[in-house]
Amino acid sequence: MTESSNNINSVILNASKRFDPFVVAIQSQTKKAIDLALTKIALHDVDIVFSLNPIETVAHLGFGGYTPDANTVLISVNTDFEKLGETIETELIHTLLHEFHHAMRWRSVGYGDTLGEAIVTEGLGDQFDVELTGGAPQKWATALSAEELSKLFLRAKPLLGESYEHAAWFFGSESEELPKWGGYALGWFVVGKYLEAHPEKHASDLHAVSAAEILSAAV
Repeated sequence: MTESSNNINSVILNASKRFDPFVVAIQSQTKKAIDLALTKIALHDVDIVFSLNPIETVAHLGFGGYTPDANTVLISVNTDFEKLGETIETELIHTLLHEFHHAMRWRSVGYGDTLGEAIVTEGLGDQFDVELTGGAPQKWATALSAEELSKLFLRAKPLLGESYEHAAWFFGSESEELPKWGGYALGWFVVGKYLEAHPEKHASDLHAVSAAEILSAAV
C-alpha cells in the first residue's frame, strides 16, 4: 500500500503476483494523478484499489474504473493485455482523474439515479480530465458523429428525469438501438454546452452543481 497526502491511499491486490511487472508504473502514475487532482479539488479520504478483473476493463486500455461511493475508487485490470505497460504510462492518469471527480460528486449531489444525472456525472468526469491534462477527450466522449449525437439527444431529452438502464445507455444495446458509449458522448456534449455558456466555470468547479442546472444549457 502507498499513502499520499490528504489520506488518499492506493493498494494493489497482488497475491497472484500477476501485477509484479506493473507495480512501479501503477504507483508512479497514481501519484501523478493524485498530485494533479489536488491542484484543483479538495479530494481526501479515498482508497484506490487495483484488482485483477478483466471482465470490467475497457478493451483498448486493459483497465477500467468504477467509483461506488465517495471514498472508494476501484480499478479493474487485465494483466494479460499486451499493451498494458504502455497504457498504464499514458492512459491511467486519465481514468483516475475521471474517477476522482466522481468521488467528489458523491460527497454532494451524488452520482445520480436518472439518465440526466448519470450523463452529467460522466461528462463532468471527462471534462475534468481534459481540464487538468490538456489532452484530447477519451474515445467514448467523441464516439458519435454530430448527426448521431443529435439523434440520440432528441431521444434522451424526454427521459432525462427518469430511471434508466446504465449498460444500455453507456455501453450500447442492439435491442434498444442505443450506440456504444452513447451516454458518455451525451455527457461530454451537455457539459460542454454548459461550459460554453459559462466560460468562467471549469469542471473542477462543478462537482457539487446539480444535473438540472448543467442540463439547462443544452435542453
